[in-house]
Parts: sequence; C-alpha cells; structure tokens
Amino acid sequence: MDAVVGRLLRWVVRRIGSTNLLLLLLVLLGVGSAALGVADRVRGVDVTLALTVGGLGVLAGWLISRLSLSPGWASAAAGMLGLVLVLVRVGRLADELFRLWWAQNRLARDLLGWMLGGPPPLWHPAREAALDLARGAGVLLQRVTAWGTALVGGSPGFDPAAVSFVWGLGLWAVAAWAGWLIARRARPVWAVTPTGALLLTAFYHVWGSHVYLLGLLLAALLLLAAVSYDERMRRWRATNVDYPELRPQTIAVSGFLALALVAMAQALPSLRLDRIRDLVVGPGEERSQESEAIAESFGMEGAGRPAFQEVQFGGLPRSHLLGSGPELSEQVAMTVRIDDGGAEAGGPPNGEPTPYYWRSHTYDRYTGSGWAAGETDVVAYEAGVPALTPTLGSPGAPAVRRVVRQEVRWLGEGRGMAYAAGTLMVADHDYAVAWRSPEDPFGATIRARTYRADSLVPAATEEVLRDDRGSYPAWVRERYLELPEEVPDRVRALARDLTATAATPYDRARAIESYLRQFPYTLDVGKPPGDRDVVEYFLFDLQSGYCDYYASAMVVLARAAGLPARLAVGYASGTYDADEARYVVTEANAHAWPEVYFPAYGWVRFEPTVGLAPPSYAGRPAAVWPEPEDPLQPAPAPWAGLGSRWREVVLGAVALLALAGIVWQVADRWRLGRKEPAAALASLYRRLRRLGGRLGVPMEAGDTPREFGKAFADWLERAGEGSVQEALAHRGEDLIWLTEAYGRASYSPRLPDAADRERAVRLWVGLWWRLRLVHVAHGLGLVQMGQVR
Repeated sequence: MDAVVGRLLRWVVRRIGSTNLLLLLLVLLGVGSAALGVADRVRGVDVTLALTVGGLGVLAGWLISRLSLSPGWASAAAGMLGLVLVLVRVGRLADELFRLWWAQNRLARDLLGWMLGGPPPLWHPAREAALDLARGAGVLLQRVTAWGTALVGGSPGFDPAAVSFVWGLGLWAVAAWAGWLIARRARPVWAVTPTGALLLTAFYHVWGSHVYLLGLLLAALLLLAAVSYDERMRRWRATNVDYPELRPQTIAVSGFLALALVAMAQALPSLRLDRIRDLVVGPGEERSQESEAIAESFGMEGAGRPAFQEVQFGGLPRSHLLGSGPELSEQVAMTVRIDDGGAEAGGPPNGEPTPYYWRSHTYDRYTGSGWAAGETDVVAYEAGVPALTPTLGSPGAPAVRRVVRQEVRWLGEGRGMAYAAGTLMVADHDYAVAWRSPEDPFGATIRARTYRADSLVPAATEEVLRDDRGSYPAWVRERYLELPEEVPDRVRALARDLTATAATPYDRARAIESYLRQFPYTLDVGKPPGDRDVVEYFLFDLQSGYCDYYASAMVVLARAAGLPARLAVGYASGTYDADEARYVVTEANAHAWPEVYFPAYGWVRFEPTVGLAPPSYAGRPAAVWPEPEDPLQPAPAPWAGLGSRWREVVLGAVALLALAGIVWQVADRWRLGRKEPAAALASLYRRLRRLGGRLGVPMEAGDTPREFGKAFADWLERAGEGSVQEALAHRGEDLIWLTEAYGRASYSPRLPDAADRERAVRLWVGLWWRLRLVHVAHGLGLVQMGQVR
C-alpha cells in the first residue's frame, strides 16, 4: 500500500511539476489564511465552509487554466462550478444531490433493461429526488433574494443563510481567480490582491486578528520569490546561460526574508492597518448608522464574538417570529429525539407527544426597551461531566422534577448555543455554561452539531402547583422580581387588577396568561417608539403582536404582581414525526415565552401567545415519568467507526469522480462540436501528441501524422495484457484514422466537413476514457511497454 501511495505521489509531482506544486501550495496557504479570517469575523460563515470553498476554488481555477479556454469562458465555467458548490454546501443539499444521482443511475439501468424486454422503469424515485433538490435550492435562493431585496430597498437585515451564500461566492471568486492567474500568467501580486481585498472587507467594521492578514502576506511574498526564480531559470535556459543550481538555498533565503518582513510588519505600530483604515474612512464610532446596518446585514458587525455575547442583549423586537413565512417553515433548524420512558412518542403511556419547548437561554433584566442578561461567569465542562444535579437549588427536587434525555441534531445556520428541554444538566460533548449564580444558568454553548443531553423539567400537576406557596430563595427575590422605576403606573395597576382575586401564585400566573391570550397575533407591527416602554405600548396601544411582545408583557405583569418571572428564548415544539419518532423543528418555530418560578418545582413555562396551546399540567403525576437509568456517557470520537465504513467512503469518492468525468466529457464533446472541422481535428491531434509524450510513446518531433499514428497504435498493441488489452482492442484503428484525418485536413486541398468532425469526436469519446485509464495505470507503474505488473 505504501509503495502504491509513493508511486501516486511521485506521479502527481511528475504530472504537475515541482515548481507548479509549490506555487499551488502557496496559493492554498494564502487563500486558506484569508478564509480563516473571514470565518472569524463574519457571523454565519463557519471555518469548514470557508476552507472548503476557498480550497476547491483554488483547485478549480488551477485546473481551468489548463484548458484551452478564453478568459470569458474560463470565468463562466468557474462561476457555474462555484454557484453549484456554494448552493449545495450552504443549503446542505449534498444528500439530495447524491440521491438524485443515484436515482438517475438506477433509472438509466432500468431503462436499458426495459428496452431489452424487462419490466418498465420506475420514474418516481428520480422525480422525487429532483423535486427535493429543487425545493431545497429554491428555498435558499428565495431567502437570498429576499435578503438582497431588503438590502437594496434600504431595510437591511441579517439572514445567516444569505450571508453564508454571498460570502461563499466571494471566497470562491477570489480563490478561483488566484488559482487561474498563477497557473496561466504567473502574476502573484494580482493573484492575491482580490483575496486581500475580501479579507479587509471582512475586517472593515470589526477589526480581526493580524494573523490572517500576515498569513496572506507571507504567502504573497513567497509566491513572488518563487515566480521570479522560475522565470529567471527559464530565461537562462532559453539563452543557454550556464548557472549553478541554487534551488535549496534560494528557497531558504526567500523564506527567511519573507518571515522577516512579515515580523517587521507586525512589530511596527505605525503600520497597523486598522489605524490606516481609520485615517481613510474615519474612526469606527463616526461611521453612519446606515453603514453599521449594512455591515450587520453582511454579518460583519459583532462577528467572531462568543455566542454568549451575541445573545446577551435581547432587545425588541427580535426575530423569534412564529409563522413568519413559508420559507422558514421549510427551513429545518433541528430534529430532536426524546428518551424519557414513554411510548413511541417519547411521552406518557398514552403515546401522545409531549409539547416540549427547546430552551437556549433566558433573560433576567428588563430595560423598558428590551431584555439583557446580567453579569455571568462561563465555566467549561468536559463531555459527560454534569453541570447540574437534580437536587441543586431545591431540596424537594427529586420528587417534582424529572430528567429528560434527548438527542439533538442541529441543522440550522450558525453554531454555538445548546438547546434542551428545560435546564441543561450534562451533554456528551464538551460544553460551557454561563452562570449568573451557582443556582442560575443563563445558557450553554456546545460546538457539536449532533449531541445527546440530559435536562431537568418540572413534573407537576395543577393541584400541586396551586399548593406550592413556599418562600422564594434570596437569589430569586433579588433578580426576578426587579422592574425599572420607569415602568408606567398603569402597567402595575393592570397587574394588580388582573390578580387581585387570584388566591395562589399559580392562579395569578394563569390570570395574566388568559388576559394576554385575548390579543390577536400578528407580525405586521411597527417598531415601538423610542420614548415609550415596550410593554406599556403593547398592552395599551398595539394590543396585538408576536411572541416577544406577549412573553415580555407576561414577565413584566408577573413581576408587578409579585411573581418571580423571566423571559426564555429558543424554539417551540415543532412537528412530531411519528414514523421517525422525532420532533422536526423549523426556523418558523423560533419562539420566546415566559417562565414563572415555583419554590418546589423551579421554573414553570406558561404560554400567553395566542395560536399556541397553553401548557397543561393536569393529570401528570411525576410517577409516570421514568428517568434514564444509566448516566450519559461522552460521545465517541468523530472518527470512531470509520474503519467499518471505508468501503462506502471509497465507493462514494469513486462515484463522484465518475460523475465529474461524465460531466466533463459531455461538456468537452459539446465544445468540440462547435468548432470548425479543421480546428476540431487539430485540437484532437494535439491532445494525442501530449498524451503520447506522457505515456512514453516512441516518436520524434518531425514525425508526420501518419508516422505518429502508426507508432501510437503499435504502442497500444504492446501496452498490456488481459483486461487492459481487451479495453484497447481495435482502438489502434480509430487512432490511425484520427491522425490521418488531421493530416488530410492539414495538407489536402479538400477541407474536412461536419461529418468528418462528428466521426472524429465520436472516435475520440471512445478512446478518451481508455487512454486515461492507461495513463493513470502507467503513472502508477502498473502498465509498462508490453506487460502488466
């Protein structure tokens, strides 16, 4: 195996050339550094997306440069490839694309069998796969269009999918340009300039680490040295100048000088580029609100901050909008499987799905214009190490709280916040919790997109909640009964009037909830006036709105009535898929809701938003809720089990390569068919000459087309045995016809016509894949003159 890998690497070096390989690696270094900088500064662009798009863009530009394409056609080819790649990557359509390819292959096979007398083919798998792919691509393009329309219309807003799509296309464009220009014209400065401009754009509003820019600068300096050295060597060889071989010394000196210049650029404070930027465009605090809004819509403002900082200030209105459009209803945010001892629905024995809410974080401070989180301390936990226990915060907790085990698969944009039913206890991946106090978590973050977690939820009936009249802990009284002095008196008076005749805290909370559920739900509400209290404006002027308004109003009214309350943010239940035994949560389920504190039960959810069913606590004794018997174990390493799937990985890679070959062959045949017949024959003859030289076919520069064709055909007859010889059978005749046709086109007074071109293209298609297989086998040392190893 090692010998085959060694041969493959040597073949790659021989095929590309050591100098070209060095240039390619340096371009990848520069573009990769810029991609990491963009991912660090732009909210919504993750490292995997940036590196994938940037790396593939460089390779695509490099390969396109090897084709005989004009700059216009090269740009079109690179643009189409980039559009498809970014669409598939951002839209997470790889599975749909693979299913479509697989279904089309099966359909083609069934069609062939039907023509030979078999059963008729089934069309619906391919049709359904195509519809799924088109539907996913359509939703993403619809979001991008809506985002662009709002931006042009002067109402910019942030959409993570649209931002990822736009920045992904930008990364692809600069990467493909760098790869193409270095390979085609060896212009290092012009090759990396657009990449640097894109990185500086990402740094425009929120300056990032100099490391990324310095990495790009280092790659540019090394590229400049390598290209200059290669050009000088070529010029000396062309003019027969005798020169010593100084490649190792030149590489060492160039690398040292490049590192020294980069270190100097970092060390000199007068060259700090963020200061130069401020001199050109003005200090950051002087930039206009319009500029800040546009930067925010592109994900640049606040990008790269920790997830806790991004959600620390909630504000109003926000984007937790239930039913905000069909495109959000189709955009799946996550799926959740529950293991809490129920039947197939993961709930009580009656099999009905439990309406869980998936909480990410909570707010404790009402500001009059929105919500904020107080000071927090972030504590990191290893996988499997609990951050909470069932008894923390309440001596009676084991009897009235239960542990829910869930498996969350995050499919939405962005990353960071951990979602769970109730309060997160432990996760099977490393996670971090932001604490307001030892009993009061703000929220948790986790890097994994698929994780299992245990969480605590209250398990109580209405009867026991009505009987819960215990005293509140000090941390609850100090934090969750507080209201700003500026809250209008009529808001406090309304809270008093709604709860005056309610005997218990539970009844008071239900009274406020019932009152708010009389207000109609709508998304068509304007921004509250800056000089008005948001809750007062909603209760006495708007009297309609969406979940943020309902939840904020209930929390403020509850506190005014003496009930500790807070605002929770996350997602509503979503749709339960009984066949898959999971909850499917879309972006339209993003939600905010109030939670009221009960001393023996902790935080209990209420639902004032009309359109969603209020939670029912009737007939749910804690005894019917079995808890997981075994403690949650850390998840295995992501590479565990890869050995058992290596065949699928290899087959998938082979399938993708085969698909790429088919697409390339179709495009090449179309391009040849558009050429003049003589030009098409000349192009095919040049390809045969190049391939013959790589295979070691004995030929001379002065050989006539007939002599070259005869030599190549003789080589094919001796090129292998067995299956190789069968694949090449009778192909020597086709090759001789092609070379003689080129000779007639070059020296005969009769010019070739369209029929000659069509026959030449058809023969070339038959020869192409066979000669490529022989070429690869020859490069690996498996095929030599007259024998197979």
